[in-house]
Amino acid sequence: MKRILLLATLISGGFAAAEERKDGVSPSGKIAWHVVQAGDNDASEVFISEADQGESAAQKLCETVSVANTKVLVSPDDSWIIVQTGGASLGTSLIALRRENGMTYQEDKETDIGAAVLLAACGGDQAKVDVIERAHTTWVGWAGDSKSLLVEVEAHGGKKTVGSFFAIYDLTTRKVGFDLTKFNQAGKANP
Repeated sequence: MKRILLLATLISGGFAAAEERKDGVSPSGKIAWHVVQAGDNDASEVFISEADQGESAAQKLCETVSVANTKVLVSPDDSWIIVQTGGASLGTSLIALRRENGMTYQEDKETDIGAAVLLAACGGDQAKVDVIERAHTTWVGWAGDSKSLLVEVEAHGGKKTVGSFFAIYDLTTRKVGFDLTKFNQAGKANP
């Protein structure tokens, strides 16, 4: 038993060291992103820069819970950045950041993707939403026109459980929809 505990400690220590940062590039190849540990705690910060510039030109985008539990998801046309953050015990959420100009992105504080999709999952009943203790909102994919995304929400707590509820969130109208045909056609040229 002690050997198993020691092995688990060594393995988990290795994973923690490997997750001090994450780096990536947007689908367009124009934006580089970096998630780095902030100080001695588990918190992290997300930075972006033009992909052809060095990391020294990076600007801070937002703060997140941890490096390991953060995903940076840039829309196909680079107009939106979604940062997925949280964890198993905290729940996960999506931070929506809209391009203002060039490499300047601003958090869209009016956009609460998780709350909107969770409300739809609860049939529009806010009382059911209010008893939920922890929700996990997960990005699934972008529409080709970068105006909407496919999201999954799962939630637990109180007397309500929501399991694997999928919906489309329109970033421009801030509304939840379910038309996958329209979502899949977005961005394709009309004949």
